[in-house]
Order: sequence, then structure tokens, then C-alpha cells
Amino acid sequence: TVTNIILPNNTTIVGVASAAAGSATSINVSMPYTGDINNNNTYTVEYKLSASGTWSTWASNAAHIASPYTTTITGLTAGSTYDVRMTYNDTDGVTGTNPQTVANIVMPILDMTPPAQINNLDVNTQYMRGLKLQWTAPSDVKADNSTGSVSSYDFRFIDAVDYPTNMTQTNFNTYWNNASYWGGGSLLKAAKEPTPASVGAAQYFTLSCAWNGSDNNTCSTAEGEKILWPNTLYYVAMRSSDDRPNESVASNVTNPMSATQASHTALKYGWTAFSLPYNWGSAGGSETLANIFGDDLTSGVYVYRWDSTGVTETDGSWVEVPSTTLLTPMANGIANGKGYYIYSFDYNSILDKEGSTVAENSANYVKVDLELGYNMIGNPYLKNVPVDGNTWVCKGSTFNASTGCSGGTIYTFAGAVTANWLGNSVYYYANATGFSSEYYTSAKLRPWWGMWIMVTSDPTLGAPLDPDGSVIFVIKKP
Repeated sequence: TVTNIILPNNTTIVGVASAAAGSATSINVSMPYTGDINNNNTYTVEYKLSASGTWSTWASNAAHIASPYTTTITGLTAGSTYDVRMTYNDTDGVTGTNPQTVANIVMPILDMTPPAQINNLDVNTQYMRGLKLQWTAPSDVKADNSTGSVSSYDFRFIDAVDYPTNMTQTNFNTYWNNASYWGGGSLLKAAKEPTPASVGAAQYFTLSCAWNGSDNNTCSTAEGEKILWPNTLYYVAMRSSDDRPNESVASNVTNPMSATQASHTALKYGWTAFSLPYNWGSAGGSETLANIFGDDLTSGVYVYRWDSTGVTETDGSWVEVPSTTLLTPMANGIANGKGYYIYSFDYNSILDKEGSTVAENSANYVKVDLELGYNMIGNPYLKNVPVDGNTWVCKGSTFNASTGCSGGTIYTFAGAVTANWLGNSVYYYANATGFSSEYYTSAKLRPWWGMWIMVTSDPTLGAPLDPDGSVIFVIKKP
């Protein structure tokens, strides 16, 4: 005799089914069970507004072979209240409470309101390697219509890839997350962004470098991103986000052309290579270096130009440009597109044109007379000038400020390198006491910078020992 034979349990023994809001518009359903050895049970899930008597079917006789059966009801309305009815189906029978209903499931209210725009981003202090920013912590309307603080900040910055008139809040919004920006640059995300304060609090943040792409507290190692350059025009805007996250529109953009929002980094203490991104002669011969920079350099204005005597960087001497001489065109070697050295006895001195009458260059082309050896050039415009494609070397040519060079021998920068007229790099002192360089294909002439190019002794060029106009460097307005 065989006793205590246990037959397979093909019936479904229900567990405690559950239904709960998974998001503002969805409900997660779970239906556990035991038994159903022959795996033939099915499930039906229905839902309705708690105030309505009409059920809608989400799943009907859905097959399932493992406990629990799960599904997610989607497409619901935020802020509404729902009931969910869950039914186990098994031809072999169902043991336990069936169906089971979970009533009055309240869907969260979806926060669709972004934080308020920050409209008072300003520069509190300008440093050689950074900009101390200030603004008022914004408010955010929460899902329950209460007002609270934002959750995070996002700062973006760029140097002068375009003219100030195009550096607008609208354009920053358009290109905020794009890999490339108008003018061939890109909006860089700041590293070490601060935590938001309570609504209405004054906040400060020193922008010093770009984010490395993974850790907010670590700077990029790329040149021009690992730390801000001195004597450089930067444009900065910020956004804030709440905890959903909804993101605000971009703030106002700091403007290095404005005396009250000057996001122009300071000179180095001591010597800085510089140029004027305006027209030296636009004041009609009524300005001096002291007029233009006397309010920026309180200990005196000391400007020097390089007089080359050979092909190496040591062949030549520095010649002072008197600060009280009227700046008629080419007076004492002062010329548009030419670079100089200026000395600052103070920390955090900032060059600008405030208080003077010099104006932006309107000419389409500017020329610089070249001489043998190292020549310091500059950017006569308020936008970065790509060296490759926007500069030329002309020999024995006629120059016109509207059309550039004609006649003689004309080379692009690339052509001049190939012809062995120019070295293949542009040099600058922006990051150290020694030279840094950019290969000409990626180099840019930046507003307010003085940069070096090397003119060779190639006999087909015949560069003069003193600049006489026979060989010129031409810069096109970008």
C-alpha cells in the first residue's frame, strides 16, 4: 500500500497584490502567487478613476509562468486618483481573495515649472586667472505651488569667438548643449560649480577652469581650459535646475565690453604681451597711451615695441613708446594689428578703452609691416581671428583696407609656411614665462593679446631688416 501521495497543486493560491504610483503618470502592479504547477494561469488588470464607475482594461487574460506577475499602467493623469482591480484566472481554480482592488491611488503632481531666470549675473572681481562672479540665488515653484530653492547650477563660458553684439542670452540658450558654437568655438562648462543658497541670498563663485567631463571638482587638462588665460575677453552665463529636473533659461551674459560687467581677465603682474582690438587712429590723433590706459595702470603706462635685428628671438631690442605722444597713425611704431609689451606694477589691472575715444576697427583688412625675425602681431578686432584662412603675407603688393592685397606675391599663412617665408606656429606668453605656441592650422589671434610670428631669411622673401612696407602681414575681419 502506498500512502500520503501528494498530488501536484495546479490551482493558483493568491498572494497580496499591490498597486502603487510609479511616477506622476504610471502605476506599478505586482500580483504574487503560489501553486499553478502546470503554468496555465492568466491575469486581468483593470483601472479607473476613483470617482468614476467605469473600469478600463489594461491587461486581459495575460499569460505568465513565474510569480509575481508585474505590469505598469501608463498614460495616467498627474494629480488624479485611481483604483486598480487585479484578477487571477485559472481553470484549475483560484484560492484566496480574488479579485483584489487597491483604491484611491493618488498620482503625484508633476512639477513643470522651471526655476526663475537669473538676470543679475555680474563680475565682482577680475583676476589674472579667474573671474569672481556674483548673482542672487533664484526661486523655484514646486509641484505643490510652494516656493523654494533650486537644486543645482550650470555655468558656461567662452572667449571672444564672436562680436559682443552676438553674445546674447538667446544665442547662449540655442547653443548651450551643442558641441560646437558659432565662430568655431564651444561653450565650456565650468568646474567646481557651487551649491545653490536659499532664495534671495547673494552668491559668489570664482570661475577659474573648465570641467574635465566627469568630475565636477576637477579641471580639464586642455590648454585654455585648465585655467583661464590672462588679459582675455570671456563671456559667461548660467542656468539653474530644480530636483525634477526642470532647467531655467540662460541668465544674462556677462559683457567684457561694459564697465559694470567686465568679464575681462586681468594683466599679469609685470610684463604682458598685448594689442589693442580697436583702431588706434580712430581718435583723430587726439589720444595718447596715457589717455587710454592711464585709468587702468595707476603706476604709469609703460609700453614697448620689439625692434628685430635678426632671425632669432634674441636678435633685437625693446624700444619704449612714449605714453604722452599723440597716436597719429604709425607714430612711434604704433599700428593696428601690431603687438606690444605693457608693464603692470599692480595685481589685477584690467585693460579697457573706457575714458578714451578709440573706436572699433571698421576696415575689412588691416596690415602690419613685417621685418626679418620675430614680429609681434595682434588682433585689431573684437572677435577671435583664425590664423589659417584669415591672414596672408604679401610681398610687393598694393594694399587696400576694403579688399586686401593685390598684385605682387600673395600667400595664405599656409602658403607662406610652405614657401618657407613664415614659421609654422604662433607664439604667446599667456601661460608661463616661456613661450607657448599653437600650430597655425588651429591658432587664433585673440583680442587684447600680443602674439609672435617668425619671418624667415628665405631669399625669395627678402624680408627687410626694418619694416618698410615691402612685406606685409594682412589680417581679415572675421
